[in-house]
Amino acid sequence: MKAQGNDAVVYVESGEGATSEGEFFESLNWAARESLPLLYVIQNNGYAISVPQRMQTASSIHRIAESFGVHAIEVDGTSFEEIYTKAPPLIQAIRSGKGPVLIEAKVVRIDPHSSSDDQRKYRSAEEIRDSAERDPLLLMEKRLLETGAVNQAGIERMRKEVKAEVDVAAEWADSQADPDGHDLLAHVYAEATPEPATPPQYISQEPVTFIDAINHGLREELARDPRIVMWGEDIADPKGGVFGVTRGLTEAFGDRVANSPLTEASIAGVAGGMAIAGYKPIVEIQFADYLWPAAMQLRNEIPTVRWRSKGVWTCPVVVRLAVGGYIKGGPWHSTCVESFFSHIPGWNVVFPSCAEDAKGLIKAAARSQDPVIFLEHKGLYRRVQAKTLEPGPDYIVPFGRGRIRREGTDVTIITWGSIVYQALDAARQFEQLGRSLEVIDLRSIVPFDQELIYCSVRKTSRVVIAHEDSLLMGFGAEIAARIASNCLDALDAPIARLAAKDSFVPSAPSLESLVLPSAQDLSTVIEQTLRY
Repeated sequence: MKAQGNDAVVYVESGEGATSEGEFFESLNWAARESLPLLYVIQNNGYAISVPQRMQTASSIHRIAESFGVHAIEVDGTSFEEIYTKAPPLIQAIRSGKGPVLIEAKVVRIDPHSSSDDQRKYRSAEEIRDSAERDPLLLMEKRLLETGAVNQAGIERMRKEVKAEVDVAAEWADSQADPDGHDLLAHVYAEATPEPATPPQYISQEPVTFIDAINHGLREELARDPRIVMWGEDIADPKGGVFGVTRGLTEAFGDRVANSPLTEASIAGVAGGMAIAGYKPIVEIQFADYLWPAAMQLRNEIPTVRWRSKGVWTCPVVVRLAVGGYIKGGPWHSTCVESFFSHIPGWNVVFPSCAEDAKGLIKAAARSQDPVIFLEHKGLYRRVQAKTLEPGPDYIVPFGRGRIRREGTDVTIITWGSIVYQALDAARQFEQLGRSLEVIDLRSIVPFDQELIYCSVRKTSRVVIAHEDSLLMGFGAEIAARIASNCLDALDAPIARLAAKDSFVPSAPSLESLVLPSAQDLSTVIEQTLRY
């Protein structure tokens, strides 16, 4: 908004209880750092359900905001006049570029927190009575009478008019039929027409790396769509990300590609807000293992926007996550998280395994009307086997389209990510033994290419599902269930699954190799399936 000369103000309202959340402190830091046109109004009634503020916060809320460099004041929130006189000049200061403001409004809570709450258990009768006497409506009535703006008869007339209006609205609401659920699943995703898959037109003479393909795809999309903005920890030049994925993009596109604070919740939360406002944020959380502070934003906020608003609002955020092991990363740098996000409606989840698909999918993500989790396996960034010729700027890989990386007739291996190359190696080895293995690279986890899988299973009659995520509740279990429901009569052997052991990934390389699925593990499972 600042760059466009827009004088709009972003308004944020909460109670004092929510100011104990980490996102509140992150937002103060972000707002002050960027001098954002942001107005906080904190309605402080002294209680977060039953917990008094003195047990929630070590200081007053406006003092906390001041410590972050946010201009803050405390006002009597029960006084219409005080708010009316003090808020406008503060809002004008925000519009003129002087940065964020926080108003801590001291208000009262007259009734219990909810119908199931009995405030008499934690508030004295005297306190409850005093709160009722500070009812802002009663105070305003008193002020109007004192100034002669209205007489008692006028007050009574207004009360009757308001009661009648509320009664009519309540009667109308009570008369409405309960929702019938006919559109319950509408607006979870955009109603988009599937794009036809087109073969790539290559623009390079030599293969490019997986990492360069993502970089080039982002560069092309930034140039194509001025709404795209990017941020994350360390992504700006000269570093260009801890792996160099975004190197050169700040130099080319300025502050559209910027560093953020080390604050995963607000990396995601700010992206959600900007996406609702019409921008296209593509943000990076440095490692998938670090995403969990942002879990509330990634589960409750971003993917629910379209559904909650019945399609009125959209929130097409792209979140890039570095995932995967086999690079001695230990328990905090080796997680695969596709199964976690596949369980959250509203997200598209993609997981490319080669340069060509990485570029085609990042461009599809940049154009998606829905939020996208884009998973990048760290072990593939510069892996020779993941190199391909580079497709041109018009190449898009539609979500939900898998790819047969090698055709075969004896067993189908369904996989994605790094394990694709174990599967291809296994197929070459078994070919020397006279056995033919078909390798499917799923590429897209949500949605996934069920028909491609079913056709292959009906051809080979044997299935091995292999992935790097843990076995228990891994996405392979969902694929196995779908195959069992749709292709049971075609199977000549039980569906086999290979995955990481249900453990964290150890730091010691020798132990990492025991937890993650190995080439030998895959060969053993294939042999067992073929012998059945």
